[in-house]
Amino acid sequence: MAIEESEAQELFEEELDFPAEKETVVETVGDREIESQGGDNDTVEEIVERSETEEFESAEELHTTMMNYLDADHVGRENYSDRSDESAGDDDQDEESL
Repeated sequence: MAIEESEAQELFEEELDFPAEKETVVETVGDREIESQGGDNDTVEEIVERSETEEFESAEELHTTMMNYLDADHVGRENYSDRSDESAGDDDQDEESL
């Protein structure tokens, strides 16, 4: 069963001792899948293998590295902003003074 990105750091804290080498991460939790909004889940192994980091000092560092190397399927809606009614890519917006 896949876990959400937000649950990964807790998994790392529970399953690993830090500092942890990449090889240990792969052996211990590498088969765990990270849920993708696009439907194509990635394993922790697939994600951390994209990184050149060989040792992680903390669960937070491992989680941050993982988040940096997730595929675009994990991003959600691209070019989405909830800050205006205009599209995020529209550079011709007139600024409105409040």
